[in-house]
Amino acid sequence: MLRNVKHYLATQEGAEMYDLVVTVLFFIIFTVMIIVVMRMPKKRIDELKNMPFNEQTDDYESTK
Repeated sequence: MLRNVKHYLATQEGAEMYDLVVTVLFFIIFTVMIIVVMRMPKKRIDELKNMPFNEQTDDYESTK
């Protein structure tokens, strides 16, 4: 199936722009995520880090 998509895109004019658009979009999203994480307060990071340990296990027992 991927071979068919590659063949279709190779026969279209301007198909090389798709590679550029996808790459730029990826780097924009990646950069924004890095900035969001770097600006996140240390307290919030600690809360997220310990979240799996703070949840109660009673929910599992009640669903049986």
